[in-house]
Parts: sequence; C-alpha cells; structure tokens
Amino acid sequence: MDCAESLVLIDSFEDFGNKVTPKPEPTRPPISRSPRSMKLPLEAIAQEINKKANDLPEFTLSSQLFAVLDERSAREDNGLIVQIRNDGAETVRVHFDTIAAEITRISMVTFDISETIDLAKNAPDGVYRTETPQPHQRGGPAPRKKLSE
Repeated sequence: MDCAESLVLIDSFEDFGNKVTPKPEPTRPPISRSPRSMKLPLEAIAQEINKKANDLPEFTLSSQLFAVLDERSAREDNGLIVQIRNDGAETVRVHFDTIAAEITRISMVTFDISETIDLAKNAPDGVYRTETPQPHQRGGPAPRKKLSE
C-alpha cells in the first residue's frame, strides 16, 4: 500500500484539468491564491472528478472517496467526505481533526460511508468527530498492580 502524500487541492476546472493526472503532485502549503468557487452542485463536481479519474490509466488516488471543503468548512472547522456511487454521491460532514483518519477508515475497513453518516446524525450539529484523548495526568495515584496467579 502506498502511504505517500496525496492531497491535491483543486479549486477550478482549469486546475482540475492540470492536476488530475495519473500520478498527481500533492498540493503543498502555502497556497498562493484564494480558492475560487466552482459554482456547480457538489454531486456534479464529484461525478466529473470520478469520470476524469476513471479515464486515466494508472490513476493513483481514489476517485470514489474524497474530501470537499466548502464555505461552511472555513467557518466551522469541518469538511465533507464524499463517496461516489452508481446512483449519485453521498456526503457526510466531519470535523477537521477527524477527517483524514475517517477517510482512511472508510477506504480500508468499512468501504462505505453509511456508518459515518449514522454517527454524524447523532452528533452535535450533524458533524462527526472522534473524542479527543484525555491528557496524561502526573502526580495522581498510580494504577493498581495486578498480581499474577
């Protein structure tokens, strides 16, 4: 499995044609210009990305599962995970600190965003987020030692 960087920022259809190549070069910060709105419905953009990627031999990134950042993303620190299906696209809103791990989990474990959609429905504001681990505390009592039998 290739775990190399693979985040490609596409902010216009000109970018789309230039960056969706068999082995796209990852986008690296800083980004020199503000992203532009594509002014198309999300489903149309997702289908176009999927179509273009499927036309390329040896395309190395997933064209079925990806993240989209929209206007709400900038205000609320979250993004959309999009999964392409034969009958359209499904989306779920996920917090930034969870989105990369969730895309990895979906692509390697569940292969479907349905579970994430259900988790987001029960989350505050409909945004799925994993729990932040508790920091280690010093100075408290040590855990009890288990005696072997």
